[in-house]
Amino acid sequence: MEEYLGNEDLLDRCLFAFFASREYSEEVAQRAVQWAEEICQTDKVVISGFHSPLEKEVLRILLEHKHPVVVALGRALYKRVPPNLQQAFDEGRLLFVSFRGYSRHSTKSSEIRNWKAAGIADEVLVQLSYAIGIAEPLSVYVDTYGTNKLAISEGEIARRIAKLFDLRPASIVRRYGLKNPIFEATASYGHFGNRPYTKEVTVFENGVETTREVEFFGWEKLDMIEPIKEALGL
Repeated sequence: MEEYLGNEDLLDRCLFAFFASREYSEEVAQRAVQWAEEICQTDKVVISGFHSPLEKEVLRILLEHKHPVVVALGRALYKRVPPNLQQAFDEGRLLFVSFRGYSRHSTKSSEIRNWKAAGIADEVLVQLSYAIGIAEPLSVYVDTYGTNKLAISEGEIARRIAKLFDLRPASIVRRYGLKNPIFEATASYGHFGNRPYTKEVTVFENGVETTREVEFFGWEKLDMIEPIKEALGL
């Protein structure tokens, strides 16, 4: 059962869930700081436990910019607002949410806090990281921003997606025909949000002019819906 302390109107705003492990690289830290600075230029509200070191750093930036936050507690509500959060609380920029009546913080209460917090956020991010000279992505990162209704973690979703798709650059080029003359058409009105279609075009192959059928917007096809559902147990 949820309990609230603070400005409950913040729950009606667009919520971004932010979670970070205790161990992270310098690159990840820099990206998180940049992301926090960018969020401060929007009207979106960040929800997090703000418990790990990187989460605390993001909280510091948000408070410094007087940006609203929702603190999801893995314990019962505070009887006294922590001093570093008092000003934000008094100015209506802060809401505490307790999802279960734990009096003390624990790993289990943190898990429940994170699941619940993610359950009321609104956006999703899929990120691939590559290094020069290495075909396979170094990482596949999934952040559901609360849209995860599965019984598996976002990390497991990422692992299954990486197994389902061949994410090597050469394979992506082949799958979507990225060496074909398609980019004049796809650049008009954007590369995404169009229907896929095929068209006969004139191309030069080995110095010889030839006509063949080429697929445009192949990445918009829905042919992977069923495999994805099967992989994720939907």
